[in-house]
Amino acid sequence: MSTRTAVVLPGQGSYHPGVLASLTEDPRLSAVLADIDAVGAARGHGRISDLLRDPAAPTWEELARTRPVTLDLALFAGGVLAWHGLIARGIRSDVLIGHSLGELTALALAGSVSVTDMAGLVCLRAETLQRQSTGLGGMTALGIGAVRANHLVGLLNLPDLTMAVDNGPRQSVVSGPHEALLELERIAQAAGIRATRVSAAYPYHNRILRDSADVVASAVEGMSVAAPAITVYSPILAREVSSAADARTVIGRHLVRPVHFYDGVLAVFRSGIDSFAEATGKPVLASLIAGCLPAGVQVATPLHAVSQAASNATLPQPQSVPMPDPIAAQPVSPPAVTLAPVAAVGHVAPAAPVAPAAPAAATPVAAAPVTAVAPAAAVSNAPVTATAPSQGAVHDRAQVLASLREMYAEALEYPIEVLEEDALLEADLGVDSIRQTDLMGRARMLFGLPEPDSSIRTVDFDTLGKIADYVLAAAGSRDLAQAV
Repeated sequence: MSTRTAVVLPGQGSYHPGVLASLTEDPRLSAVLADIDAVGAARGHGRISDLLRDPAAPTWEELARTRPVTLDLALFAGGVLAWHGLIARGIRSDVLIGHSLGELTALALAGSVSVTDMAGLVCLRAETLQRQSTGLGGMTALGIGAVRANHLVGLLNLPDLTMAVDNGPRQSVVSGPHEALLELERIAQAAGIRATRVSAAYPYHNRILRDSADVVASAVEGMSVAAPAITVYSPILAREVSSAADARTVIGRHLVRPVHFYDGVLAVFRSGIDSFAEATGKPVLASLIAGCLPAGVQVATPLHAVSQAASNATLPQPQSVPMPDPIAAQPVSPPAVTLAPVAAVGHVAPAAPVAPAAPAAATPVAAAPVTAVAPAAAVSNAPVTATAPSQGAVHDRAQVLASLREMYAEALEYPIEVLEEDALLEADLGVDSIRQTDLMGRARMLFGLPEPDSSIRTVDFDTLGKIADYVLAAAGSRDLAQAV
């Protein structure tokens, strides 16, 4: 019996400078990137392919702050390139499922809209958000499932505060105005619920963005759109995309409708899919997907191994599971359609980037926004059994570091030897900020440390060595307080 595979297209969080450089050496894939480059250049955003080829290119954080339109186009281009990379390696696409901005990528790859037309729409979308929606709000990730998150949102009953993303049994994302998110975070903390402000410039998947959504919907009405040639499951629709009208709805309303990603993964699995391949160079959603499914389902980020090999690294992918029974490669690119319909909408001159004010009470984390950013990912639900050192040994840095390496190795499913003290958790190991927030919480539990105050930023602890130093300092403060 052959294996059926779903290819997952992440949104935010999937951009890593140069991580897909090896794929660009394929002339067919270079041609795909050249088409997207032409769209970016026509709209004044430069060459996107350089960001995917050059490891020294600007980081996600830098692009989000200074060139948000370029970032979204790079996310789209990276998804397109990664999908072609999987297909070239014989990994079949029985179903495509996207997360937020990844839904637009999935529709382009399935032939509903040409890659060039969708690239133009991605630019228009980002330009319109920048012009109309900056400062309207943001997003907060909660360490609880959607049912409890909905109860919490309903209890607060604050204007425009809404459940935006259901990522799985242990992660939901709420979007809304900054003031409402501050109240949500205060109540969540009082209830013992982990709340992490996501670095999202906008309150994605919220009716606050309806004006921007209307601009995108109007643009797609004048474009050539078809039913998908490959099965596409839409977490926005909570069902398969079965017609051109469905595709228009996803494109036009994805900014204001919630993302039912957990239900989508389960629905795809129940349809007979028994393996999931993430189309990105570094893991973004793999652990999250694994946490949604029964044990034994194959979940992998196949191109992670490719990108690491290209940089002479030896790290394995998070779930080292082969993709069996490959079939012949599918067509390298969907049917080409001219960019004219998008150009007819008119070029929206991007406004100067304005970073939203950072809420004082929230813990800022350099997480990819959950929509067009990446989305946010969660760690595996598998219990971590790392052994905490004795109370006295918390003051022994070597023992603390050994316990942290053991905990991270088990949670990430990496060999412990690759978890070196100075390895960058995100850049080298693919640990995104939401996953790191969860692991830092586990570390505090492991060592019996209190919750940190608002001055502690998870993003500052980007190596195990820094986390070990934090544990030692926090343990010392705890012991001093107990002595007093």
